[in-house]
Amino acid sequence: MITSTHNQQPFTHTCIYIYSHLSLSLSHSLSL
Repeated sequence: MITSTHNQQPFTHTCIYIYSHLSLSLSHSLSL
């Protein structure tokens, strides 16, 4: 169980990073 949680955390972190990057790009292109 601990291993699966440990493996899931980087995945969640990557999802958050990609999501924030996408929303940033989207808002930037909208302002242009």
